[in-house]
Amino acid sequence: MPYFILYGMDLVRMGYKWIDLIQIYSLNLLLIPVNLAGVFMSINQAITGKQIPFSRTPKVIGRTSMPSLYIVAEFSLLAQLLFGFITNYMYRNWIYSIYNLGNAILLGYAIFKFIGLRSCWEDILLSINRPPEDTVSHWVEQRVAIDLEGAKDLQER
Repeated sequence: MPYFILYGMDLVRMGYKWIDLIQIYSLNLLLIPVNLAGVFMSINQAITGKQIPFSRTPKVIGRTSMPSLYIVAEFSLLAQLLFGFITNYMYRNWIYSIYNLGNAILLGYAIFKFIGLRSCWEDILLSINRPPEDTVSHWVEQRVAIDLEGAKDLQER
């Protein structure tokens, strides 16, 4: 709790409102699977000694596509929080049930606000189907080739 009070005070000093702390907390919940994946990849790299290759994230018009594993992880975390709420509520553990419900609501908000339900569905379908790149060219952003020599000539004029 003191961490979030200090975090909120810093936000207020920078011109934000205290309510923005809720969005930051929900974003932190949303990033749990990504952080865990990074930790597991680092452990794998430490054990094997092999550097993990950087793979490009497929671009979809207007946004970056998410691997379906992360989407499944987000909804699994949401389901676990809801299950924790129900279980703790049934056993009359009021503090834990409120904690689980609050986190579930904030994670659901983050999924809806920052990712979007339609985008989740599209990314899962895209990961499952994996069609050839030329058949989804209307989904993929066009690549732009920059001619630096031509730009240099334009600057000199």
